[in-house]
Amino acid sequence: MALLTRITFILFASVLFTGSVWAETSVSLRAGYQMLKPSGDIAGSSSTFDTSLDIDDDLDWDESRDMLGELSLNWERSQLSFSYLPIEFSGDSLLTIDGYYNGQAFSIGDHVSSDVKFDLYDVGYTFYLINMKEVPTPFRLGVEFAIKLADIEIEFSDEAAGIHENDSVIAPLPTLGIRTCIALTEHIALTGRAGYIEYDENHLFDANVQLEYLPLKHGGLFAGYRYFDLVVDESDVDVNLEFSGPYAGIMIHF
Repeated sequence: MALLTRITFILFASVLFTGSVWAETSVSLRAGYQMLKPSGDIAGSSSTFDTSLDIDDDLDWDESRDMLGELSLNWERSQLSFSYLPIEFSGDSLLTIDGYYNGQAFSIGDHVSSDVKFDLYDVGYTFYLINMKEVPTPFRLGVEFAIKLADIEIEFSDEAAGIHENDSVIAPLPTLGIRTCIALTEHIALTGRAGYIEYDENHLFDANVQLEYLPLKHGGLFAGYRYFDLVVDESDVDVNLEFSGPYAGIMIHF
């Protein structure tokens, strides 16, 4: 995706409704900041010959701290959303096991550095089966079909063993899920989203829940918690990761 598009996604934000939480809107923009903590393991390839490395015990990865952005279009019972999430984990450590990475041997005590970058592009369409507006607690619940494009790059270096690997994979992941919103008050809403896909040896589960505060006609704040469970098992990349954490930001809509 072009740099200009990435910057646009990062700088702006979206919200589902204008005025009060349940007023219809045409365009919504959202921008924020997220902190994700990883767990799981990676290997140089899906071959049983390669060694799985735990990202906490073996690689000592840090948290990912980065921007997020989303654009959404809303009409009648439909919502079309576009989002971009840059995610990066990296670490330096001393290995406590012997093993292999992409068929190359490493040893106990080797100093290694590793880095995993995800560029996650997400396009989703939601149709709201339930759209109750004229009730004391307005409520929306819809079915969402999304296509998530995960652009993954893994770097692994072990100077002592002479290992310098850089592998990448682009995995298109269509998901089926739900999206919902409950208006707690005129200016406060609770929203949620979840999607899942599984095929071959790959799967993705992506979910978030957030609280939105809209004190202004055309803007407000949001804060939430996100959870990912990602498995990519391809010939040159073997990733089994979970990452989760809080996020927050600002919203504008018109």
